[in-house]
Amino acid sequence: MMDTGNSGHLIRSEVWSSQLKETLLDELQATTYVNWMNEFPDGDTFTIPSIGYAVTDDYSENSPVQYRALDTGEFQFSIDQYKSSGHYITNKAKQDGFWMNQLVSSFVPKQSRAILETVETKVLGLQSQQTASSANAINGADHRFVATGTNEVFTVADFAKARYSLKKANVPDTNLVAIVDPSVEYTINTLTNIANISNNHVGKVL
Repeated sequence: MMDTGNSGHLIRSEVWSSQLKETLLDELQATTYVNWMNEFPDGDTFTIPSIGYAVTDDYSENSPVQYRALDTGEFQFSIDQYKSSGHYITNKAKQDGFWMNQLVSSFVPKQSRAILETVETKVLGLQSQQTASSANAINGADHRFVATGTNEVFTVADFAKARYSLKKANVPDTNLVAIVDPSVEYTINTLTNIANISNNHVGKVL
């Protein structure tokens, strides 16, 4: 009689899948909020000229009109960081490896993802580059402030204040997005009177 005791050589004790396991990655969002410059063919410095605002003067009949030059300026951006993501595999490993096709085909997507994650971190880290302890007030409205809720928990009032600050800075009142910790969204979503808030269309919460 054949059983598992005397037919061990005929049994596969370990079965390998034909698929490779992939990790679940966070969705990248910050790159959609960046104005990507596509006029950078060569060189390390990119210059954007700017034109100032026009002004008005009092005028009376038969008096000469005052002519003024528009103020001009420029913004300069310099490339000072270079990133790379490279991997290799030997010909011997490619020949002997069962999953080599899947592995090699994943190189480019994974390298692209690695670079985009670095960009995401850089973009979201720009907020910390402002002057320490500065409220960054624009037109009298603070653009940096501590949450007003208990234990500095972000509340609906803080969303209203953020929207007020943006409007004072002449930011278009469309497609506003709040990037917050999931705990903030949970706090807002569980408020009993959330449906009664008149400005709950302030934007999208990520």
